[in-house]
Amino acid sequence: MQIELPDSLYAWAPVLAIGLSFGITYVMVGGWMYFQKRRRKRSPLTKGLLRGPGESLRTKLDDYSLDAFALFFAAFMAPVVVFSIHLSQSYMAGFPETWGRIVFNVVLAAGISIYCVVKAIKIFARMRQYQLGLECEVAVGQELNILYMQGFQVFHDFPADNFNIDHVIVGSTGVFAVETKGRSKPMRGKGAEDARVVFDGKSLRFPTWTEKQPIEQSRRQAQWLHKWLSRVMGENVAVVPVLALPGWYIDQISRSEMPVYNGARPDKLFPEYGKPRYENVMIKRIAHQLEQRCRDVLPKSDRHTKPEEKKQQKKMLERV
Repeated sequence: MQIELPDSLYAWAPVLAIGLSFGITYVMVGGWMYFQKRRRKRSPLTKGLLRGPGESLRTKLDDYSLDAFALFFAAFMAPVVVFSIHLSQSYMAGFPETWGRIVFNVVLAAGISIYCVVKAIKIFARMRQYQLGLECEVAVGQELNILYMQGFQVFHDFPADNFNIDHVIVGSTGVFAVETKGRSKPMRGKGAEDARVVFDGKSLRFPTWTEKQPIEQSRRQAQWLHKWLSRVMGENVAVVPVLALPGWYIDQISRSEMPVYNGARPDKLFPEYGKPRYENVMIKRIAHQLEQRCRDVLPKSDRHTKPEEKKQQKKMLERV
């Protein structure tokens, strides 16, 4: 028995086929996730993980990677889908073959592909910046971890109000809010001059440009941390702003209350900064408040935990 289908169905057959394939994939993956939830297993970890160096940047990079993949997939599939629809309309639905249709479909396919590729390139450019920032934060964070051997407590990617403080250090010489900035060096062939930045207390003079924003940002973040710690501790807690520029030689030509260093040998900077201020009891109290706010990373292996158990976890991890 011959079945006659409407021409419109033939015309959009490729779109329907692609939609069906995505639907099958969605149902199968969703079914697998559903049965995983019913396995009645959960992570052995009973509390959240501490944030690592560059935790926020790492999350952004993961999100951007998915976006870039989706855009490249769309750029690749656009000509295929448009060409398939054109053929279906011409040879299955009986649409007349005209130069107008051909030009329109070619322009449409090329336009979609170009748009997606341009968007993907912009995302890759942003990812390169984030990757540099992540690597610099990790490098500085690894060096700062040496301070544990000298009785300091170190916290990374400290979550504040709509921003993050790259590193927070607390020890006998005080509390420090460390902001890390990754800056690429120019390749002018001038050796040491291309790796030298001059700090005059107000600005950073790099070989080919000048910046003030990192200094101002470091001071704002330290001020926020000072107010927050003073509130939760019930007493005044001073916070020293610190700026780290990994890989650069710092030439400080003017005195400043804010240390600027290249991220290396923190065991020489922080333990020798000023006079001892805090006893072990005070250090532990401050570190406890910092840890409560930093221990908010749920284990990925626990993504199938029941909703009521997740609520209990969130209550345990509720920020101060």
